[in-house]
Amino acid sequence: MIIRRDEFLERGTQGTFLKRLKLVRRQIERGGGAFFRLEDHEVAVIPLTGKVDVKAEGEWGKRKWLDVGGRESVFDELPTIVMLPPCQLVLNAHEPVDVLIASVSGRKKTKALPRLIRPEDLEVVFVGKDSYKRQVRSMQQDDYVLKCGETIHSGPGTWSSWPKHREVGNTERVEEVKFVLLKRVIGWGEDFVEPWTVVVQDGMMHGEEIHEVHKISSGDVIIQPVGRHPIVGSPFTNVYYFWILTGPDELGGLPKKYGKFAGESDYV
Repeated sequence: MIIRRDEFLERGTQGTFLKRLKLVRRQIERGGGAFFRLEDHEVAVIPLTGKVDVKAEGEWGKRKWLDVGGRESVFDELPTIVMLPPCQLVLNAHEPVDVLIASVSGRKKTKALPRLIRPEDLEVVFVGKDSYKRQVRSMQQDDYVLKCGETIHSGPGTWSSWPKHREVGNTERVEEVKFVLLKRVIGWGEDFVEPWTVVVQDGMMHGEEIHEVHKISSGDVIIQPVGRHPIVGSPFTNVYYFWILTGPDELGGLPKKYGKFAGESDYV
């Protein structure tokens, strides 16, 4: 399932068949703000570009982080992220900011703690090789069932989620979402050619078997099936995506370690 850019900006993933995961994007002007009631959710706040003040309050108390973020490009700079237990969340912008808010519901009794994750705290690895080599910036925390991170392709025309991999463990309640940004590589294509990528969806989604191919534009969102879902950029397109996924709570939210299987023969 694909949510196109304008629709995603308007309503996020609301209205889809996702039962637990939620993702919204807010582009906040200087002096603006946003408020969210997420009192049954684990939450992640990820500035894509710009800086934002993050204030949160829950049964665990109150916390505030000022000027979170500061990137000019997701392709060239590592993220800063705030992860939160169930809370009321306020965002305030002193400069224009483009920010994602990801969450997973059913977590009112979570033992997770508020946490600021700086670039130096990330697990950054390169997985795959040749035409499917990519950088994975993992933001996963052991006390959170919400798992998230960023993936950057190594260059135009390259793949991720390839070779195909099998899921490990019980996947009955796995949900996975990808938010995609694309950058046209200078020197490739004409100025009027927009960057694009292709995703193949081959697996089970919402209880149905699907076999589909979609052209993806920058700002689109992909709701992944359980199964195979390789992504390839066009010859003039660099690919970035922010991913969130979760699974059964009794398995720590996820029946696999994201990124572990890539390039490892036990999982491919």
